[in-house]
Amino acid sequence: MFKSFASSVFLAMLITIVAHAQETIHFLSKEDPNFVQATREIDANYQRIAQKKETLPLSFYFYRVKEGESIYTIAARFNLNYDSIASVNQIASPQLLEANQIIIIPNLPALYLHENVEEALFRSVLDRLAESAYFDAVYTDPMTENDIYIRVYSNQKFSPQERLTFMSGFFLWPITGVRIITSDYGKRLDPIAHQSYHHHNGIDLRLASGSPVYASRTGTVTYTGYNNVLGYHIILQHPQGFETIYGHLTRYLVQKGQAVHAGEQIAISGNSGLSTGPHLHFEIRKNGIPVDPKPFFMS
Repeated sequence: MFKSFASSVFLAMLITIVAHAQETIHFLSKEDPNFVQATREIDANYQRIAQKKETLPLSFYFYRVKEGESIYTIAARFNLNYDSIASVNQIASPQLLEANQIIIIPNLPALYLHENVEEALFRSVLDRLAESAYFDAVYTDPMTENDIYIRVYSNQKFSPQERLTFMSGFFLWPITGVRIITSDYGKRLDPIAHQSYHHHNGIDLRLASGSPVYASRTGTVTYTGYNNVLGYHIILQHPQGFETIYGHLTRYLVQKGQAVHAGEQIAISGNSGLSTGPHLHFEIRKNGIPVDPKPFFMS
């Protein structure tokens, strides 16, 4: 059940929230009655907001993402701005949406900020809207059945800079200055023996020894240590099952269990481990599986 415990006057509209069941949408077509109902409510709320009238009671619908769908195509089918879907589901980048993921579709165009904001994008939104009116709400997570508390900022959207951040990616480059990839993600010739090919799980960035290395994303240090390949390296854990790895370091500036923010210096680069010269080895892993980091970087 959807529950709420507040009402608020916003832009001359009285928004009153009542208990409302959470329904599941199976198909984004007129054959699905819940899809039809959701789109009607969304359209009605847009009209009511424009006319400064009381909006319909807030309700949420569940939808399981199909293969090939994106946050943009889903938002277009509902005629709802993607800001609403991204914020209520804490999706900080289009790349975070995956097939078979269950997402929430709200019937009210708004920005939805969770009680515990983790992503830098949504922290910036929260700071920007600090003086704006909102109402509190709580819904039941379909996977965990836990109550999720949120602030609802009716008729708000991402700012131009926030939209750029969302569309550009959500990982920072771990180095500053000129970014030169000396060895890309994917299959490559062994740089040491030059006799066989193997898969390179990350990218190598040209970097002089003694240079600062920065956290690519806000997270927690889960490992600092040494092995014969990566040398001295750090692993950070991030929301949504992501990890980042920083290899061939000279020295750590953080310790296991420490929380770090995106852009915070965490190490000093070097040439430790199996290395052909000073550089930084950088990886992004999703649920333990290495992925190409380049599409995730902010420009």
